[in-house]
Amino acid sequence: MVVALNMFDLVRSMGIVIDVSKLESIFGVPFIPTEAIRGKGLSDLSKALIRSARSPSKYRKIIDYGAEIESAIQEISRYLNQMENLKVNPRWIAIKLLEEDQDIIEKCRKISGEEIVSKAREIRNELWKKLGKPPAYVIAEKRYDFIDKILQEVIIRQPEAKPTLTDAIDQVITHKYLSVPIFITLLWGMLKFTFDVAAPLVDGIDILFTILAIYVESSIKIDWLASLLADGIIGGLGSVLVFIPNIFFLFLAMALLEDTGYMARAAFNFDRIMKKIGLHGKSIIPMVLGMGCNVPAIMSARTIESEEDRLVTMLVNPLIPCSARFPVFIMLAAIFFPEYEAIAVLSMYFLGFALAAIVAIILRKLVFKGRYAPLTIELPPYRFPSGKSLGIHMWNRGVHFLKKAGIIIFSMTIVMWMLFYLPPGAEMGGPNSYAGMLGKMIEPLLRPLGFDWRIAVALIFGFIAKEVVIDAFGVMFGGRLELLTTVLTPVSAYALMAFVLIYTPCMATLATIKSETGSWKWTIFTLVYELLLAYFVALLIVVSGNILF
Repeated sequence: MVVALNMFDLVRSMGIVIDVSKLESIFGVPFIPTEAIRGKGLSDLSKALIRSARSPSKYRKIIDYGAEIESAIQEISRYLNQMENLKVNPRWIAIKLLEEDQDIIEKCRKISGEEIVSKAREIRNELWKKLGKPPAYVIAEKRYDFIDKILQEVIIRQPEAKPTLTDAIDQVITHKYLSVPIFITLLWGMLKFTFDVAAPLVDGIDILFTILAIYVESSIKIDWLASLLADGIIGGLGSVLVFIPNIFFLFLAMALLEDTGYMARAAFNFDRIMKKIGLHGKSIIPMVLGMGCNVPAIMSARTIESEEDRLVTMLVNPLIPCSARFPVFIMLAAIFFPEYEAIAVLSMYFLGFALAAIVAIILRKLVFKGRYAPLTIELPPYRFPSGKSLGIHMWNRGVHFLKKAGIIIFSMTIVMWMLFYLPPGAEMGGPNSYAGMLGKMIEPLLRPLGFDWRIAVALIFGFIAKEVVIDAFGVMFGGRLELLTTVLTPVSAYALMAFVLIYTPCMATLATIKSETGSWKWTIFTLVYELLLAYFVALLIVVSGNILF
């Protein structure tokens, strides 16, 4: 083991002096001061890693948790030692079982069945009666006692606490009444930045794909091949990839909020509101992450300790508009609301968060009635993020989206083109094509929403991945998305935006819900309730919109 003492520049700036050699003597492992954002100390860290790999330390500092807990640890460890192929320290597993660590409990259950988990539960309950409080609380107290003793030994100088710039900023950012308007303003600014800065690049990519499609169509004499390449692959891919600049700038803006330290404040600010709607304060983090992708957002709910809070967060997270829905919103807003693009798209984010709140309240009232877990979160000091860090975050997430979208869209484009082109003699993308026949079957259900068979076809393909909705329109309209004005009114277009926001999550999201909950029950529940909710909300928009306009 080698420990990196990161952000050591912050320690110095606060006037704190740490005896690093004393730390090393206490733990018996190297401690290396680093400043990762500036790359300082990384050379020393690399050398320490090499030295440690060549001659690893066998020293271990074990915390004494008191007679009762130590006895329980030993008893659980005896059962663990009977397990075959146990590659992890049994003492560590025993402590985690006493702390009710859900991941470790599930792993033990998979390896040895219910026996060790049940035994650990019995021991934990007996210990709770003896101590008068949960063993996890006592374990935490002992750890902090241990930490306090070490701090007294290794901190040479610690000046009196004085108000810092972070404290001054937090007076405003975490203000009881100002915090939510600030969050909404930042969200609007993020979307405005995403639209305005990306606009020239979007126009350039659109022109490039249009020229390429015309060139390919005029150069290839075989009709079906020209159609496949121009209308199918180039038209379909171009319809989605034209929005790649918006996606990259969205990830850049999100990285800026994360790296400055604002995200932790968002969780703190929304804890009070979240409790009222049946969610945990930490739920705001998966929700904001859901604006990038619902898959990692749902996985990030693991950090929420309470099982009830974690499940509610996962089940409502797909209602948060992800980056795959973002291009659909941009496309429809640009075509039908050209002067109010940012407002139209921002309204989808408000709608998503509002629906998540309503569903959470209902789930908490009817299904998950356990008590709310308190929020404990560190508020890091505000920092100026480095351009390199922001660039890496934007690039990694953007490329991940591009790879996912590219692979799915390319494969789906060929499938869609075949369904639109066949049977032989059918009009390309017409009602007599296989895709048209499928859309015609579903059209009666969607007709009250103002959607025809072409919208039905796009929504069916959107179940694979939401960005494929644009791909389907691109193939059906030969890349001329403005022709959607012949199919939709502004009211039905807005209803379609809402429907795409709410209806069945993509397959990857459903697979993640199944993996994280370990239950088909919650996966099917999410699929059904979102489909019904999407229909109801879209119908409400159409009916009220037609009355008002």
